[in-house]
Amino acid sequence: MKRLLLNYLLPIILPFVIYGLWLAFARYKARRAGEDGGPEWRDAPWTWLMIASASLVGIGFVVLSLQGGAPPGATYHPPEYIDGEIVPGHAE
Repeated sequence: MKRLLLNYLLPIILPFVIYGLWLAFARYKARRAGEDGGPEWRDAPWTWLMIASASLVGIGFVVLSLQGGAPPGATYHPPEYIDGEIVPGHAE
């Protein structure tokens, strides 16, 4: 669950959350200055928010691929069913 959240959901949602916080702050500043309204969600830079989300997901995949894994030259042993238990796959 943690991997799903960190690798997929957080990078996709983060630019929209940051924009939402900026939007709330900008509207607060506009109200405090006596102006009506302020920026709206419909005026959001949707294309750039989606590009930022895709970029964060890509960066996450690159970091994940460089961080984990077996050492070069290791032999992978697939999962096995031994004595009624499933032994997870591993690299040696």
